[in-house]
Amino acid sequence: MLIPGFFPKNLSTRGILFLQVLVVKNIFFSFRFQGPQESESSDDESVFRDDASFLSEGSFFRDDGGAGALAAGGGDSDGEQAAAEIFEEKLKEAMDLATQKSANGRVSALKNLCRGLLRRIVPDFVEDRRATLTDLIEKALKRGKEDEQRAASILAALVCVQLGLSDAAEEFYQEVKPVLTTQMSVPTAPQRARAAMATTLGLLAFLQCPPEETEDIMAALEAVFRSHAAGPELQTEALSSWALLATFLPSYRSVEALRGGISAYLLSALDSSDVDLRIAAGEAVAVLYERADDEAALKEDFRDKIRDLSTDSNKYRSKKDRKEQRSSFREVLKTIEGEESPVHLAKMIRTNEMMEKLVIDSWRAKKQYDLMRKARNFNYNNFRLLPVISHS
Repeated sequence: MLIPGFFPKNLSTRGILFLQVLVVKNIFFSFRFQGPQESESSDDESVFRDDASFLSEGSFFRDDGGAGALAAGGGDSDGEQAAAEIFEEKLKEAMDLATQKSANGRVSALKNLCRGLLRRIVPDFVEDRRATLTDLIEKALKRGKEDEQRAASILAALVCVQLGLSDAAEEFYQEVKPVLTTQMSVPTAPQRARAAMATTLGLLAFLQCPPEETEDIMAALEAVFRSHAAGPELQTEALSSWALLATFLPSYRSVEALRGGISAYLLSALDSSDVDLRIAAGEAVAVLYERADDEAALKEDFRDKIRDLSTDSNKYRSKKDRKEQRSSFREVLKTIEGEESPVHLAKMIRTNEMMEKLVIDSWRAKKQYDLMRKARNFNYNNFRLLPVISHS
């Protein structure tokens, strides 16, 4: 499923694939969705948690093999072909190693596959071996321990975006959705692994879920973050994925959500001792309120709590947490008080032809743009990226 207004119509399929790979690179190197910031400043580093160490660079793909030139569209064609063949042999080797008996060896191989798919766009290679990759992912999610499940979750997201706009991507999503949903919901499974699955499920549903299934995925995520056994990290990831999918809700469903049972959970999450969970809850409230387009839908308790959090100066919170929290909740407060658009991000992007203005003027657009916001290696000159993200 390609989200209307999310990718410009004149962006090539290759460009969309490259962009989507970077979306996933962003998510799993930052490993959570975060709320609005007023600028792309150095404060970003205090807002996005960096879990890059989980996929820290090994020696398996140490030689770039021309990947940079291929991604940029340059380089000698014979050299590129040779580099591509070497690269694919490395991927095949990693796939073979992912079936070994050693658990540590399987984890290493899965991580190497992830690193490889982050380096190059190889949709034909992935589609030709989709059945094998699906089998590797399913077995790791069902039988693996924490690190193996986390690596498999990342790999599932990368396979999906490598497949891009093809029918194979939708089929892959339908194949891995049941195991992701089931294993994410196992209360005895490691919480960090479940958090990774929640993030992956949200991303895959965002890219491929048919509209009629969106609320089923949201219900599965809600069951996870409302579980008494869920720790703050798991709640944050599941709630963030839920809020991302909530950007598709029609107005009446958003009103029902704000007035229904989830409102009690969101109020309690706003009181959490974990800053990430508080911010995720605030974002969810903002998304629902914006989609509801009904001032009466929001209880006064929410307004009071968000107002307090936007000016919180309690010394028992760290200075970093207070700064992060106030920044996010000021934006939420602007939304619920109707002062102005929640996000004021206007960035000039230089393309090969001209300077283009990227405008984000809604929480819906901001949550979706957050998917790619931290992609550090993207060359904006290569593609005409998102001239305007639609507010509708």
